Amino acid sequence: MFIICLSHPIWIISDIKSYREIEFFKKYFNNRLLIIRIEASNDIREKRGWKLQSDIDHSEFESQSDKNIQWSFIFSNNEHDNFNEQMNDLMKIINS
Repeated sequence: MFIICLSHPIWIISDIKSYREIEFFKKYFNNRLLIIRIEASNDIREKRGWKLQSDIDHSEFESQSDKNIQWSFIFSNNEHDNFNEQMNDLMKIINS
């Protein structure tokens, strides 16, 4: 896997929830790693069809990514957020 990863400049890995998964990528790719979070309020998520499932959404595994992670960038994905401005800010980080 390591050789395959080196052959591509950008990888997007979605839905990482556990700290252990993030630690793997930090260990092998720390100098090239951006950890990006996309978040929206529960009200907005509900308008989009999401339904809270307490046994899942409040589980330790599901909420592990909410704790002790230093995000490189956080996208706000609510109704009135400026996607282009946020993307420009992210591109500045990528190009720095």
